[in-house]
Amino acid sequence: MAGLIRSLFSQALKSNNSLAFAVLTGCLRVSKESIFTGLNNLKVYSITDTQSDERFGFTHSEIQGIAERFECTDKLYLIREWYDGYRFGNAEVYCPWDVSNYYTSIDNLWSIFLATGYLTQRGSEDGETYQLAIPNREIRKIFIDQILEWFQQEARKDTTTLDAFCDAFANGDAEAVERLFNAYLSRIISIRDTNVCKNRKKNFCHGILLGLLSHREDWYIRSNVESGDGYSDILVEIEEKSIGIVIEVKYPDSSIKSQGDLSQGDLSPYDTLEKGCKDALGQIDTKSYEEKLRRDGLEIILKYGIACNRKKCRVMLKK
Repeated sequence: MAGLIRSLFSQALKSNNSLAFAVLTGCLRVSKESIFTGLNNLKVYSITDTQSDERFGFTHSEIQGIAERFECTDKLYLIREWYDGYRFGNAEVYCPWDVSNYYTSIDNLWSIFLATGYLTQRGSEDGETYQLAIPNREIRKIFIDQILEWFQQEARKDTTTLDAFCDAFANGDAEAVERLFNAYLSRIISIRDTNVCKNRKKNFCHGILLGLLSHREDWYIRSNVESGDGYSDILVEIEEKSIGIVIEVKYPDSSIKSQGDLSQGDLSPYDTLEKGCKDALGQIDTKSYEEKLRRDGLEIILKYGIACNRKKCRVMLKK
C-alpha cells in the first residue's frame, strides 16, 4: 500500500505537467520521499498552523449565515453547545459534518438537493418558492433507487400516522384517506413534479400508496394483479375482518373536459380530480376488479377511486 500511494502521489502531484497546484486535505501528514526524488515539494499545514486555519470547519459567522438561511437562528445556542469547540491555529470552528446533518431535515432537504444538483428549478411565482424538477434520466434513476426507498423508511417511522392511514382504508373513511394521503404527497411534491409522461406520474403515486399500505404486515396486498376483465392497480385482503379493498389510481390531465360537452372549457383542478375518481370507480365496476376478492371469500368489498395531480389528491369510495 505504501508503494501504491507513493507512486500515486508522485505521478499525480509532482510529475504531472497538466497540474499547477493541488491541495490534500483531511488526511494524515504525508512524509517526503527524499530531498531529490518523489513527492518532496509539499507545504504542510497542521492543526496548529494559523494559515488557512479557518478552512478546517465552519466558522461562527458561517454558522449564523446557515442558520438564517434555514430559519433556525433560535437554535444557534444548541448548535454551539453540541458542535463547536474545535480549534485550528487561531480559528475556532464547528464540525462541518455534524452541522450539515443537523440542518438536513425533511423540510430543508429539497433546498440541499437543489444546491447539489440533484434537482433543478423550473421557475418561481413569488421569487422565494421555486418549482423543482428532476433534470434528467440519470438523476431520476437515483431518486427511484434511493430516494423513494428513503421516503418509505422515513414514513414507516411515523407508525401512528401510518396506522391511521391504513385504518381509514379498512373503515371506509374516504375523507381521512384523502387528508392523510394529501399530507404525504405534500412532503414529496418536488420529486414527482417532473416533466415526464402521465403514466410515470401515475406509477409514482401508485408506488407511494403501495409502500404506505405495506406497513400493515397482516394485510395481503397485491399490485397489478389480474382480476375480472383486467388488472387492478391494488388489491388488499384483510382476512381477519373479511374485508377486501380495490384501489384504482388515476393521474388526470388538467385539460380534460367533462363527458358529453366538448364545448366546455378546461375543468378546474377540483373538478379534474373529481372526474378522475369517478373514472377510476367506473373502471373498477366495468372491469369487475372485485371478482378475485369475492372468489377468495371476502364479504365486505370497498372500492376506492384515487386521483392525483401534482401535490393534491381526491379519494372517493363505493361500497
